[in-house]
Amino acid sequence: MGDDGSAFATANEMLAYNVSQYRGMKSTSAANTVIMYFDPMRSTTDSNDIAAGHDQVTLTVNAGTATEVMKNLHELIVSEDNNLLIIADDNTGTYCDTDITAVALFQTAEA
Repeated sequence: MGDDGSAFATANEMLAYNVSQYRGMKSTSAANTVIMYFDPMRSTTDSNDIAAGHDQVTLTVNAGTATEVMKNLHELIVSEDNNLLIIADDNTGTYCDTDITAVALFQTAEA
């Protein structure tokens, strides 16, 4: 991905955030995606607007499991003592929760 705020679209691209940059998550009405929000890696014009001012990672999850996945992710994030917590790795098919099936989108906030 270039430094233009566009979505990640190819294999072997990744994002890494400090836990302190985590701001929350939500599920969609279809309950098959979980969107995680983080402080932006780059400065934005409106850091109070979730849509415009935060980076987001959209995870695809098994139907009907979004709430449980969100609970599990929250527990991992607040209790993790390791230097690196891998939420999802599409290249290896490794996910921290068995109901996560893919990373649908990485989107960085517009600068």
